[in-house]
Amino acid sequence: MSTSDRFQTDDCETPRLETWRCDMKQRFGPRVHIHFTNNRRSMVSLQRKPGRVTVLRIQKGFESAPAAILEDLTLLLAGQRGAAWTRVCAYAKTLPVSGPPLHADAPGRCITRGQVFDLQEILEEINREFFDSALPTRITWGQKKPSRRGRRNSRSLQFGSWDESLDLVRIHPSLDDPRVPREFLRYLVHHELCHAARPPIRNPDGPRKIHHAEFKALEARFPRHARMEAVGKKLFEQITRER
Repeated sequence: MSTSDRFQTDDCETPRLETWRCDMKQRFGPRVHIHFTNNRRSMVSLQRKPGRVTVLRIQKGFESAPAAILEDLTLLLAGQRGAAWTRVCAYAKTLPVSGPPLHADAPGRCITRGQVFDLQEILEEINREFFDSALPTRITWGQKKPSRRGRRNSRSLQFGSWDESLDLVRIHPSLDDPRVPREFLRYLVHHELCHAARPPIRNPDGPRKIHHAEFKALEARFPRHARMEAVGKKLFEQITRER
């Protein structure tokens, strides 16, 4: 388990959609990206990116959609928009839009420029170098939590994570430090983008696989991968000791 994967996003609330996404991944391969969101304003969106990449975002309320609607979504991914799009939009209008947002993060609240590093700059570099600039993933520094005096410091530290529902990478703010090599941040962002490019696979007869073969093959493309893992372990020891 890598330093950035000490905690994983739980997506067990959408098992039916996860199974459908796995089917679509096998059918269409890496040119299709499907994301499940908590957005109550935009229930469904379909984008065609450069390089014939299709990005579909649907609200998690589609978990209870009729089988015919999932078939229409499949037609959309195959490029057959027309009547399928009309039916999908009609169903989306039946989903509830009232109530508080399901997630505290909002698209406009990403903080990418730190005191030392600009995460947006690093994200664009990695996206361009390794993913042909095809990933729509966003990035932000995580929130700084106040220290708790009188308690033992926790040895739990998550350097990075990918939020599947928002297609958002979060980087721990403690890494915005001049002692942290920029190459390590590049490695960390690459690792999280690999999650976005090769999402977890849910097996019908078992638990989902996060670091499956396709993910590992993509992750291995980063130069000096083993060396960056060693750097991460040293940083982990240093930061948790100072907290």
